[in-house]
Amino acid sequence: MCSSQKLKPKERILQSAIKLFAAKGFNRAGMRDLAEESRVSLSMINYHFGNKAGVLKAINNYFFSQYIQNAREILSTEDPIETRFERFIDKQVRFFKSDPELMIIALTEFPYNEPDVATQKTEYIAEMIKNFRGELTKQIPQSLDNQFPAEIIGPILMGMMAMHFIMRPVLRGLNSVQLNDDFYERYIQIVKQIFLHGIMAL
Repeated sequence: MCSSQKLKPKERILQSAIKLFAAKGFNRAGMRDLAEESRVSLSMINYHFGNKAGVLKAINNYFFSQYIQNAREILSTEDPIETRFERFIDKQVRFFKSDPELMIIALTEFPYNEPDVATQKTEYIAEMIKNFRGELTKQIPQSLDNQFPAEIIGPILMGMMAMHFIMRPVLRGLNSVQLNDDFYERYIQIVKQIFLHGIMAL
């Protein structure tokens, strides 16, 4: 993201919310914390987002709309299904790497006392599964689609791509792991291999 010094108040609030929610969690982060972090008034936050749940919904909108856009661009091509899977994994892992805190908030924050947020996530997940099934299963026999439904395969792939970033603060403490560009290139290739061919193919 851009430097917070160059952002308009609305974008600055979102950037600060991503940082704050990632550090404290949605439920523990207060509106006053957010106002202080983003250097705006509480009324400014309420004007743009209504309340804290509105801020989270805006974060979710940004993440899921980008994820779905990436998926549509790649999965709607006429390339072989294996090629589309490989490009899909490559694109999404790089997206996660570009802003891991955004991804973590969008995937792990489920404030069940905020029904609008729960409904929003349900709608996005349904759209993701629809795209996954609609594009990728065109080349899969119906019998195989029934055996490995998109409702199962989609979340499995999402978990494979995302779990590293959720655990990254712990992995940083392991002296044997250098989280550099070479690591992520290898990470992408291993996720592709395991998802497409199984761990025994490595």
